[in-house]
Parts: sequence; C-alpha cells; structure tokens
Amino acid sequence: MFFEFPKIGASMQDALADPAAIPCLQILRGYWEGLRMDGALPLREKVSPNGLGGAIENCFIVERIAAGTGRFRVAGSAVGDVIGIDPRGMPLTMLLEPVARGTLTRVLEDVFTSATALDVTLEGERGIGRPHLAARMILLPIRGAQGEYHQAIGALALSGNIGRTPRRFGITRMRSEALDAPAGFVMAKPMQLSARLPDIAASAPEMARSHLRLVHSRD
Repeated sequence: MFFEFPKIGASMQDALADPAAIPCLQILRGYWEGLRMDGALPLREKVSPNGLGGAIENCFIVERIAAGTGRFRVAGSAVGDVIGIDPRGMPLTMLLEPVARGTLTRVLEDVFTSATALDVTLEGERGIGRPHLAARMILLPIRGAQGEYHQAIGALALSGNIGRTPRRFGITRMRSEALDAPAGFVMAKPMQLSARLPDIAASAPEMARSHLRLVHSRD
C-alpha cells in the first residue's frame, strides 16, 4: 500500500529518499531481519541494544494500547530531542501534527494485526525558531513470548535542525509492506498487554548507558 502526500523540499526529499542510504534505518532493518528465524518475525526477548550499534539513539519500541494506538516503551534520545520532553508513556502520535494523527492511526493498526512494516516520510512544521526539518520513520513488528504482536521496533532519521521544541511533523509519504506472517499469528487484546509485556528491567542499566530510556506500561 502506498500513499503520496504533498512533496517536501527537494534537498530534504533526496536526503531521505532511500532508506538504505540512511544508516540508522539500514542498521535497524538489517538487525531485525537477522533476528528472523525460519520466516517468523523477531521475538521481543531477542532484541538487544548491543545489536543496534550507532543507531540506538534513533531507535524506539512502541506497544499497542488500543486499536491503532501505540505508545513509547523504550526510546532513544533523538525522539526526546524532537518532542522536547521525555517520551516515556507518550503516544507515538506525539511526533505528528494533529491533522496527521488520524492517518497514522489507521495504518498503524496493520503493524500490530497483520504483520505489516511501515515506512513514513515526514516534514516538520515551520515557525519562529523552527527551521526546515524532515524525518523518515520505519516501524517493524516484533512478537511476544506467546506469539502475539503487540509491539513494534522503529527508528527515526532526521534531516535538518531541530530548533525550538516541540517539533511536530506532517506526513508527506507513507508506504506499508505486507510481511510473511508465520503460522499461529496471535493479536494481543489491549487489556492483555500489561500481563504479557516482557520484563526488560534487567536490561535498563545497559539501555541507559546507550541513551535509551526505559518506559513501564504502568507509568
């Protein structure tokens, strides 16, 4: 599925045109693919900050809390720099202008319910102290211990200067990629998420050293 929105500036478009040319997106996708076993999507428990290398500041994990709604569970420092506050427990749509949030919500549900990868090109709102800023974000589903898909790992690549925060983005391009879903695909119900979230407290010190923030579902 492919959606095209009003174009962003040519230089920004070129800088973000090819995800293979953007290191943090390339690293995340390669790492995610490497965690797949026999075509199955990666297990959350197998995801480690060590595998993300220099991309870790741009990466994050979101969890599904309702239909089409995800919130940050773990987020690299680049996300907080853009939002202007700690992203702990904040919805993913905090990155977007209000008019763009419904568009992402409709497509985000596919990431959690039909094993879909999402690739979104963004343009930052302009204003005093807010220069031209573009971004590209990918979201890749990961599965829990019971085979359910209620989380996704993503990366946010930036092109330009953040300037005065918070910065919000409009969507200029969005592409979804259907992935081969393994047998036994299970969608977690929102009310079941807290019970099924993996225990990542043990890795919190390691993540903190790598500029990732630990987010608890009850925060």
